[in-house]
Amino acid sequence: MARAKFEVQVQRDGRWTLELVEEDEAAAIREADKILARGSNQGVRVVRERLGRDTVVYQKERGGPSNANVAASAITEAADCADIEDLYALPARLTASKVLRRWLDANKVTPLEVLHNYRALSRLMDSDPQVYPSAVDRVATLQAKARGTDPRQRRDELYRLIEEAATRARRAEGEKQIWKLGLETYPKLCRTAEQVAWIPQDRDLLVRSAVARDLIGQGSWLGKLDALLVAVTPELSEQDLAILDEFIADVLGSPQTIQDILGERPNLSAALVALMDIMEGKPPAGRREPETVTVLRSLMAEGRLRSAWVVLRDRVVNEVASTRPLARNDPARETEAFQALVTRILRFPKIGNGPVMAEALTGRCSRQFPEGGKTGIQLAIGAMGGLIGDRSRRVHYYLDMLRTESGRACLPMLGQAIQQTVMEAPDIHAFARMDESAHEKLAAMGSLQRSLRRAPLPPQLREALVDRLDVLVARYLVQERVIERLDDPTDSLRIRAKRLVQFVASGLLIEGKAMALARARVVEHLKRPNFLGEFTADIADPTHKETAVRDFWQMLTTAGFGGPGGSGGSKDDQPPAAMASS
Repeated sequence: MARAKFEVQVQRDGRWTLELVEEDEAAAIREADKILARGSNQGVRVVRERLGRDTVVYQKERGGPSNANVAASAITEAADCADIEDLYALPARLTASKVLRRWLDANKVTPLEVLHNYRALSRLMDSDPQVYPSAVDRVATLQAKARGTDPRQRRDELYRLIEEAATRARRAEGEKQIWKLGLETYPKLCRTAEQVAWIPQDRDLLVRSAVARDLIGQGSWLGKLDALLVAVTPELSEQDLAILDEFIADVLGSPQTIQDILGERPNLSAALVALMDIMEGKPPAGRREPETVTVLRSLMAEGRLRSAWVVLRDRVVNEVASTRPLARNDPARETEAFQALVTRILRFPKIGNGPVMAEALTGRCSRQFPEGGKTGIQLAIGAMGGLIGDRSRRVHYYLDMLRTESGRACLPMLGQAIQQTVMEAPDIHAFARMDESAHEKLAAMGSLQRSLRRAPLPPQLREALVDRLDVLVARYLVQERVIERLDDPTDSLRIRAKRLVQFVASGLLIEGKAMALARARVVEHLKRPNFLGEFTADIADPTHKETAVRDFWQMLTTAGFGGPGGSGGSKDDQPPAAMASS
């Protein structure tokens, strides 16, 4: 078996760097203590490396946390929580992570560990300075403001919820059959918890309690993450994976964890790009990384860590919105770093879409303009429009900004920008790539048209924009013979008719000129003198004929061609009486 190596790492300026490597754990710890005693660093740790896995076995920080560093942090918003289950949910934990960040980092614990470990929760309640009442007061004040209620009443309600969580945590710790079970025996832990749970709802409580107890023994954030990821196996049920995902999300909520998994990066822009690569599961470009990060990247690519993904998304958005320079090491390249970041975000629709990211990007962009205020935002919107070459993405950005407070103040400018972008488009390929399939192009256009219909724009402008896109779609259907290809005469009439009706009902087209073209072709077939005979010509069994006609009639109704339960269609769209009688 390969021998383990022990790395002695030193923390300076908030970053961990390798100092030396020892073959013996005790020798590594002695060297770490010597380095800490020299006084030129913030802390030391010993990391055991074996078979590509890193585990922190020793960690010590200079002088421990000061009172000032563990005070409750200022926050501007707080997720609401009506009951105890809301207290355990991700939005509430994200709030706790922000308001208790300093205390959590100083004690190397996560919100979920605190909620499910009575000793950790007691330590928070008894902390000096009194972080706990200060944090509760800040959260209660924001929640009461959003609710329009008395902050004092809301504060008392929060205290009751947290006391209930403490009672649950203490009760779970009393279950002796799970004392020796943890992440290394996670499947067995889940089975045992199910067997001994007082009621079915308490099963997950017992599992979380055992995981929290296991994690509290880990001396570093990366060690916690490693232990959790090792427990994620393909055979886990969705329920058991979700529990691990919750803990992983909380660990990733620590800035130190993000720093550890990213390692040294040239600047903030490069770090955010690397973080988005992990979220998308993209392999690192010629860079060696710890196995823990490789596993995390793989699970993100598979979409198995949903809560963890949300936490990383929020991290990216918050950093984009922050005032931290993107290129602190080279201020002259700040604009270049911002452009690189925007390019990466635009290639990642899951994180790049939405008003929150639009406002974050616009706010950061506006800082390059000395005008500030509304003028600065307008200049930033114009600059962002110039950076976004893709017309479809540019329109969606403008629409996202209309859903923000700063964007609504710039309604006339945004309306004009959208109008110019849409009205000057020569064809559908101004909004969709040439190499995309017809289905992809039509789906993109349909999405854009629906977004415009919901936009808070003047009604006349809104309809003009939707109509313009409808004209481009209809022109595309004709030029590319899309309907003709669906209505291939080499196929039977039944296949052709069903294919056309499915196209009408697919949602790719909205009501308008393009939809009218597709409907007209269906009606043309329905008006054939012997439509039913041709429709069922290749079906011998009378029962099968009747079933085929009935199913097709249902398809017509669903597609909006009228009939019982139909959703409309013109008078000319109604199927012939012979079909109805079938």
